Amino acid sequence: MCEQRLTAERFGTVINEAGTFTTSLQEIAHNAVPKTKINSKTLCKPWFTEDCKAAICERKKALRALESSPTAQNLSTFLLLRAKARRTIRSAKSASWQNFVSGLNYRTPIKKAWDMVRKIHGKMPSVSIKHLNFNNTLITDLSEIVNTMAKNFSQNSSSTNYTAKFQQFKTSKEKNLVNFNSNNLEHYNRLFSKQELIEAIHQSTDTAVGSDDIHYQFLKHLPEISLELLLTIFNNIWTGGIFPSIWQEAILIPVLKPGKDDADPNSYRPIALTSCVCKILERMINKRLVYISGIQRLAD
Repeated sequence: MCEQRLTAERFGTVINEAGTFTTSLQEIAHNAVPKTKINSKTLCKPWFTEDCKAAICERKKALRALESSPTAQNLSTFLLLRAKARRTIRSAKSASWQNFVSGLNYRTPIKKAWDMVRKIHGKMPSVSIKHLNFNNTLITDLSEIVNTMAKNFSQNSSSTNYTAKFQQFKTSKEKNLVNFNSNNLEHYNRLFSKQELIEAIHQSTDTAVGSDDIHYQFLKHLPEISLELLLTIFNNIWTGGIFPSIWQEAILIPVLKPGKDDADPNSYRPIALTSCVCKILERMINKRLVYISGIQRLAD
């Protein structure tokens, strides 16, 4: 489907190339890639301790060493650490269950017992924000909760939080005019190559998608002709200086800070999920600028 639809010939002179590319790839993925269920299958492990975590890390480290160098010594070390991890996990499960059962009595709330049963069955507890308490005002409406969180994030990230000395320095420096005149023949202004695009895609690690719902795996499996189209779009953005509006959107996820009041908007930190396609171009630009700055430092 990508070879048929994501080609330079079919795009022609599209004004919003990035948006059209994203929409087309979304439709192709919807028709070609099966989707899993929304419910997560990640099990909640009430018995999982730091000892379990350390034992599993040691086991994984030994496995990587065995895969890179399959010697008898590495095999023996891996088998030993694997058995150790099994014993640690088995002991943690037994201790967790014994501690829970020994604490049960006729005063134990029924909710506590059912919460443990749900955890054992892998049902994660709900972490949705039910309400906020902002300036002694209770906020329960969903849209008001969203707007309150957004205003709070914006205020916390504004320049008004800077010190007076830094704000004065910032204001003075922003008055200096920057000369942007260039013939665009500099080494760092050249068009991006296909090799730069391929390296940026393969260096990316799987992360959550942005509002465009384009995953890194989609880009890693694009055919050659679609990669050439994507490279053309990137170079048109690079030379034209027009940043796609779709890349200016992000999904903000509020994450509760450990030990903080979940009703206080200041107890959350925002996680921004941006477009993976945009981050590919950002990685290409950053790698080029880092290389150029390194060359300049060596020259100085």
